[in-house]
Amino acid sequence: MKHQVKPAKNILIVDDSEVDQKIIRWWCQNWGYAVDHAGTAAESLQKIRNQQFDLIITDIMLPDMSGFDLYHKIKSMPASPGVIFNSAISRNHPRLREFENYVLIEKPCEPQAFKTTVEKYLQENLYRIGA
Repeated sequence: MKHQVKPAKNILIVDDSEVDQKIIRWWCQNWGYAVDHAGTAAESLQKIRNQQFDLIITDIMLPDMSGFDLYHKIKSMPASPGVIFNSAISRNHPRLREFENYVLIEKPCEPQAFKTTVEKYLQENLYRIGA
């Protein structure tokens, strides 16, 4: 019997830092995920409208819109993907109170901790609970 390969989860990385984008993209690709990237919120929204993603990993400090506002725009879309914040902000940031269920990976982050968070998030489908 042939072993069927599961299709890779599709992840979009939204970060205006090319260095952070490349690191996260490299990690995720090595873990078997299909990865695309965007440097702005506007670019990410265009990609989300044209392609299906299982997960969006977004920085909070973007040049054209905050990651918080991007989250709300994504969640207003039909069949919206999951969103993980990846930022240097503190878990005590006042805007995080807007969200019932959120995941924040604080920068800097070790690869294994990042991987564990992404895998757990995708496995538990937390994005279906969403705020």
